[in-house]
Amino acid sequence: MLIQNNNEIGVKNKSSMPFNKKKLDNFYESVSKHKSHFDKAQGLTTIIEIKQNNPQLVDYHNSLYLDTKIMLVHYIHSRDGKDYGYDKLDCDFIKEHIEQEYLTERQQLALYGKASSCLKAIGEDVEWIKKRELEIKLKIFSTENRLKYIIALSGKSKKNCLLTLLGLFVVECLVLLPIADDEHALFVLTEEHYSNNEFVNYIANVLALRLEWITGPELHCLSWIGVAMVLLWLVIYLVFVANILFKNLFKNIDIYEIPE
Repeated sequence: MLIQNNNEIGVKNKSSMPFNKKKLDNFYESVSKHKSHFDKAQGLTTIIEIKQNNPQLVDYHNSLYLDTKIMLVHYIHSRDGKDYGYDKLDCDFIKEHIEQEYLTERQQLALYGKASSCLKAIGEDVEWIKKRELEIKLKIFSTENRLKYIIALSGKSKKNCLLTLLGLFVVECLVLLPIADDEHALFVLTEEHYSNNEFVNYIANVLALRLEWITGPELHCLSWIGVAMVLLWLVIYLVFVANILFKNLFKNIDIYEIPE
């Protein structure tokens, strides 16, 4: 039984009764006759749920991906032009139909991209879509590209960004620690006196290396390997830290945001 009002699109009770192609043709024909975005979205939602319950029909007439994409476009535009309170989109409805089991993760990403462009066109927020896209990308990267997975995971949230920055700083402190055998040393850190506490003083000196306007500690490379390591660390900071971590850490900070 269809739910039909200004706020809901869907099928109230999913039927387990098998559908044949002729019956599905009738649904497609019915959708083609509808004029409004709402009616088309509702009709396509019915077709999608029929296909979910009848996997043998999942790519009949249109692929499930195409049906879902067209339905999302009509659903999003069905809210445009409605009065205040009736124009609110059901994000869970969009998520449920994009992340259905018969669609691949790449198809889900493409559908989120389409939904995002439609939502932007009517002035809707898409930050929640970016979060869902990142979750799907993490699933893909976890099996296909471990480096991208680590980079994406480190910038997933502000907490992850801070932990990653802290981890990189700890690594830098460990690498710059003086060693007993001077012959095998790669660097020499000429420290300034900031504290009587040796540990605090060392941490302050490593931090001060990043502050060019402070006349303080100096790092000297003792071999070409040391130069190469410093160059590599500089690239990591410029590309990874500055361009990814700091960007994700401070994005979406809006002091003028009005809570709902």
